[in-house]
Amino acid sequence: MHQASSTLGIVAWRGEVVNSPAGQPSTLKGAIGDRDELGGYAKINDWNQYEIIARGGVLMHILNGHLMAVLIDDDPDSSNNQPGKIGIELESTPARVSVRNIWLRKLP
Repeated sequence: MHQASSTLGIVAWRGEVVNSPAGQPSTLKGAIGDRDELGGYAKINDWNQYEIIARGGVLMHILNGHLMAVLIDDDPDSSNNQPGKIGIELESTPARVSVRNIWLRKLP
């Protein structure tokens, strides 16, 4: 079974469902689809709609209406399980990100 890195960086890549338990290596639990095919839903040189549903330690990443990745973070000490933290991170250089129309909604 796939082992994701326990260091900082991408834990759930496009097309993956990954579980990250406390004190153990992250493991691949399922596949959403082919990574390259899912990448085809990204608009190049245009605006994309990127939605993140974060409920507890479950984070679902949706790009232009298509589920891209799911992370199930069961580590209560992880920054993914701390309230009030929102960030945008780039994983490569050179890179550019533009953001507009950020909406936050608390789920019941």
